[in-house]
Amino acid sequence: MDSMFTNGLLAVLILLALPVACGLFALAKLLMRFFSAERKENGSYSVFTREFDRVIHARDFDEFFGPLSQTAAETAEHDRVLYEERLTQRRLEAGPQTDERGLRLRERFSDQGRADFFITLLVDQSGSLRGEPILLAATACSVVHDFIVSLGSGCEVLGFTTSTWKGGKSREKWRRQGAFPKEVGRLCDLLHIIYKDGSEPGVCNDSIYMQMLRPNLLKENVDGEALQWAVGRLRNRHERRKILIVVSDGAPVDDSTLSNNDLTILERHLRHVIGRVEASGDIKLAALGLGHDVSRYYRDAIVLSDSDRVTSELAGIIERLMNEEGAKAARIQAS
Repeated sequence: MDSMFTNGLLAVLILLALPVACGLFALAKLLMRFFSAERKENGSYSVFTREFDRVIHARDFDEFFGPLSQTAAETAEHDRVLYEERLTQRRLEAGPQTDERGLRLRERFSDQGRADFFITLLVDQSGSLRGEPILLAATACSVVHDFIVSLGSGCEVLGFTTSTWKGGKSREKWRRQGAFPKEVGRLCDLLHIIYKDGSEPGVCNDSIYMQMLRPNLLKENVDGEALQWAVGRLRNRHERRKILIVVSDGAPVDDSTLSNNDLTILERHLRHVIGRVEASGDIKLAALGLGHDVSRYYRDAIVLSDSDRVTSELAGIIERLMNEEGAKAARIQAS
């Protein structure tokens, strides 16, 4: 009898509690939607974990990735020969034009004026650049590096990709904890690469840019965080005039992140970072799009349908931005 009474009481309590539980569940979903929408509207951005993100120098690729397989090593040797041929060709083609640009800038700025510039090149190293585009970007970086150094200005060359495909160790950690939260934020292992550190001697080591052709390097691209990284390094420089040029072939893409978040998360973050840099005014920001329209992100952008012009366009952007900075300084002095 007591058992029947107890079971009946429990049933009544469950029936009474069920509507309350459903109501709380519905309220929780509503609040989650509200805060999610608010985050999107405010351009906020989250990262599941930074534990597996890495910043490495290109000379340490073998240590980081491990030795190449025999097939990959054969590919790398073929790419090395091609790189050296193209680099020689680019130097011959770009030589007269870069010499003229250098002469004009030397006439415009004193030695100290040119030394007060620091220029960073930030190169997208996503899988879509594989083949001819990354070959041309690598040779362009080498030639333009020499051009900047010849001016007596500071230079840094950086790259960005991910360590692995499909989210890597970050995604594995997320799965181990039950694939929660569902809208997890950025979910991959970033790899930021230094090809030429601003503190290193100015002499160009051509072989370092050849590392951009490494067969297992190019993967996915999270542009917003890469831009933040490059900007942070640039702001730590003592030079007063700072220029940052991004070389990219399109939108930020990381499949692991996009498959577990709103599909615009990476684009929204990139736009947010660009907006803040452009509004700050302390860095001249420009972008060079390789076959894709990057002007939908960057206010100052050039789109190349012919990748052969990467070297000349990069040098042209540098000359233009240095002249704009010079004109700005002249106006301030005149007022």
